[in-house]
Amino acid sequence: MHRPGRRPPPAQQWLERLREQAPEQYERLERLREESPREFRHQLRDLMMREHMRGQMQHEPRFRKMLENMPPEEREQLMQRLGRAAHRSQRMDAADPEVQSLEKAGRDLAQQWRKAGDEERPGLRDQLRENLAEQFRLREEKRSEDMQRLESRLQELKTELEERQANKDQIIDRRLQELLGEDTLAW
Repeated sequence: MHRPGRRPPPAQQWLERLREQAPEQYERLERLREESPREFRHQLRDLMMREHMRGQMQHEPRFRKMLENMPPEEREQLMQRLGRAAHRSQRMDAADPEVQSLEKAGRDLAQQWRKAGDEERPGLRDQLRENLAEQFRLREEKRSEDMQRLESRLQELKTELEERQANKDQIIDRRLQELLGEDTLAW
């Protein structure tokens, strides 16, 4: 678990909230943790990411409206796809050497500030603030790029959905032929 007096990691906090709000789902995850730790981590990450994406989508009225008009099954598939895309984006952010370098420099400056005398602290504080401003700028730049990527992907999915709806009868007939062995165009 975590050390006393320290805040638990985000996954643990999320699980504690899940235990209070959805005990059955929490119990299922705990059983999965015992039976298949790898699958547990995968599902936990997926659930956390989907919840995060749902929260983010609530702040975007266009997306919220579009989601409200989608059938529940398609909405869930879309949320899963967007969650996976966002997770990849977070991994890319964590792997960005410039971000990592700035984070390390920020931690070093904070440690120097804690050890410094009263005369050195204001200068170190200013340096740390500049470092954090640069980290913020980079993160927001990446978020903007991520949002543009997600919007693009969302538009692709919407177009695909509209095309499938427009070709519904053809798709159903083709599948019917496949299932009945009437597919004359098969290799």
